[in-house]
Amino acid sequence: MKYKYISISILIFFTGCNKLPEKGTEILWDTYGVPHIFAKSHEDMFYAYGWSQMRNHGNLLLKLYAQARGQGAEYFGNKYLKSDQWVYTHNVVERSREWLQLQGIEVRNMLEAFTEGINAYAKSHPNEIDEVNKLILPAKPEDCLAHFQRVVLFHFVTSPQDVKFNPGPMIKDRGSNTWAIGPSRSASGNAMLMANPHLPWFDMFTWFEAHTVSSDLNAYGAGFVGMPFLGIAFNDYLGWSHTNNVHDGQDLYELILKEGGYEWNGGVKSFDIRSEKIKIKDNDGKTQSMEFVIRES
Repeated sequence: MKYKYISISILIFFTGCNKLPEKGTEILWDTYGVPHIFAKSHEDMFYAYGWSQMRNHGNLLLKLYAQARGQGAEYFGNKYLKSDQWVYTHNVVERSREWLQLQGIEVRNMLEAFTEGINAYAKSHPNEIDEVNKLILPAKPEDCLAHFQRVVLFHFVTSPQDVKFNPGPMIKDRGSNTWAIGPSRSASGNAMLMANPHLPWFDMFTWFEAHTVSSDLNAYGAGFVGMPFLGIAFNDYLGWSHTNNVHDGQDLYELILKEGGYEWNGGVKSFDIRSEKIKIKDNDGKTQSMEFVIRES
């Protein structure tokens, strides 16, 4: 019965998408809900990886992409307004478009394949997608890059909680660990790598475990939901992970305001000013717009 279920899943995978992977692309689900993806090309593998993430975490993925676009309040209400303001303050959306244009053709093809897999699953399984999340579709390649920025650059490297007036040290005594054990220290005589991330299990921190195989790649590990790659994993030759890094990820400056600008080198320098419109859904389901002014020094 288990294998019959797998065959049905693959049939829907092929008949429900706009751009079909090559014959032979296959997703096998083990008893823990982990997809084992076998594909002939990187593009087909990324397509299947996006499709698999949607199968397990579709509504969460779409919600995270909406937040990465600065549209959390538009779809989910006022409690996401600060998150949207943080995204717009750091120009995440525009930068994600710029980053996409800077990628080589191979990387762009992979990002496109990943989001095509996301959209194909949503199209094939509309009953599994919340109505509000259907409004976020389709996913686009730049969503992957915006989501990466929001999570990695503007949460782990710096975050709204850290960017406040605090003359004390910002480095906290907490974080993830990775343990590398040399052959002389292990019972088997083999080198070992143990990944030990210290993260909560919800929202942007949710991991997705997968096994991905293509013509020249065989990797097993986990990545964050919405990310098109494995962040902690191993292949036939090595493993990779991350550990706590107590680098100085942000600097806080106090500006002396003067004449609509700020003091700079004995004079007054004007702020660079831009304005964004943020949509906010109220309790009645109606949408209103507010202007958000950003001043950059």
